[in-house]
Amino acid sequence: MKIDNVKLELAIASREMKLKDLCAEAKVDETALRNIRQGKRTPRLSTIGRIAKALNVDVQDIIQEGD
Repeated sequence: MKIDNVKLELAIASREMKLKDLCAEAKVDETALRNIRQGKRTPRLSTIGRIAKALNVDVQDIIQEGD
């Protein structure tokens, strides 16, 4: 399962969050989140869940369709 970077960026923008705030709330390392956003790293399901929860969206709202 991969995160859709466009959907993730839209969710971050709609919450008006800074990267470090999202990392702190989702308990994800900043470097790891940067790599996920750039498509260099595929996150674990639990990480996707924490990111979605921190953004107050459903997991389906930030993953690529068909995954």
